[in-house]
Amino acid sequence: MRKDQSQRSASGQRVDPLVFGLATLISAVILISIVAIPQYLSTRARLEELRKHVGEVGRIAAIAVDGDLHRKLLDPSNYTDALYEQALAPLVKFHFADPDIFYVYTMVDRRGVPYFVLDTATSPKLRTKHELRPSAYMEKFELEDDDDGQWLRDLAAGKEYISPDFEEDDYGTFLTAHVPIYDSHGRNSGFVGVDFDMGYSLAGEARFRAIAIASLAGALLLALLIGYFVARYHASMRRRIKQLHDISIQDSLTGFYNRRAAMSPAMQ
Repeated sequence: MRKDQSQRSASGQRVDPLVFGLATLISAVILISIVAIPQYLSTRARLEELRKHVGEVGRIAAIAVDGDLHRKLLDPSNYTDALYEQALAPLVKFHFADPDIFYVYTMVDRRGVPYFVLDTATSPKLRTKHELRPSAYMEKFELEDDDDGQWLRDLAAGKEYISPDFEEDDYGTFLTAHVPIYDSHGRNSGFVGVDFDMGYSLAGEARFRAIAIASLAGALLLALLIGYFVARYHASMRRRIKQLHDISIQDSLTGFYNRRAAMSPAMQ
């Protein structure tokens, strides 16, 4: 009788895999949410700061462009190599001053279709760490099929456009600022574009990614520990309840079952 009771008590100490799994899963969901949600919000906040920076660079680039020269180049009949080089020179200096910039160019909208006007990648004087694909004067920029051209209409209305996130096109994946160009009479004379590739963001995000990975790993480890201790507590409570039940149905002196045990459905 005592041996049987001892065996039942020992079996009560075993951790229930189902309890362990459920406790671990619930803990993991809660802890990962606590870690992941702030990480996501922090990432979005850093992206917004990066967008502001790209917008500021775009505005400076627009100031660097000679609006009157650029307006002349909008008419292909005015084009000469000398005029092109003269209009391009300030942008080449601007591009060279910031090695993080990938592309610097200007465009004009012709009935909803953008065409390149200036591109610093065409200049042999540009020194950059990036491998660039130059765009020729009045080369058409192919829009994506899902592009409704709203950004072109905004630019025509004098508004700036900064891509909401890194966007892929035929030239790469970039965070881009487009800013209108004006001549000395205040007339819209096309717009300047400044591209920063994804590597610019990834370099700054590397440290934050390491923190995020470490935090998620820590959350999973803590969830496992919580699941284990919950399962241990559950097993301990089951063992204690079993002990109290055994005491209530056995005579403490003789060890024989009493009347309560006889009336128990489990003993019938």
